[in-house]
Amino acid sequence: MILDPALSLARKSALASVGAVALTGDTLTSTVNRLATRGAQVSKSATNGHVNGAQHPEQVAPISEEQLAKLRSLVQQARDWLIAALNLPTQSSIDQLNTEVARLSAQIDQLRAAARRQARAADEAQAIPLPGYDKLNAERVVELLPTLAEPQLLAVQNYEQTHGNRVTVLRAIDKLLEAKSEE
Repeated sequence: MILDPALSLARKSALASVGAVALTGDTLTSTVNRLATRGAQVSKSATNGHVNGAQHPEQVAPISEEQLAKLRSLVQQARDWLIAALNLPTQSSIDQLNTEVARLSAQIDQLRAAARRQARAADEAQAIPLPGYDKLNAERVVELLPTLAEPQLLAVQNYEQTHGNRVTVLRAIDKLLEAKSEE
């Protein structure tokens, strides 16, 4: 089928996107664990001989709101830099990806529906338009044509074009269809 490669490509693209998100999550977990281990090592070596604020809060100097705001800003900047450096997906990029997957799924559904319609149309075009049509000669078919409605005339025309292709029958159908369109 013509649509199979397109459907396969769309499916593979969607799976690759999901795989990329999963792989990124795995990489982030591994990196955060390594960073936490290294941070613990640095913290241990940095606190040798220094006061532990959690254990001795009375020995820690108070921090102003301005200093606290600056510290929060620095932590947020460092976090944003780390996320960008690791090329991690953000919630908005995941939402965009989900939207794109939904859009592609809808397109796939539309392509499948179009393929089904084409298959039905091809089947209908191949169907015999009238009982015993194959046994009728051209003169008898031309005699029967005026008794047919437009959809039946079109069916006979399609069948005749793909099978017998008898010129007299096709001309008679064209004349009848033209007359019906002028009414």
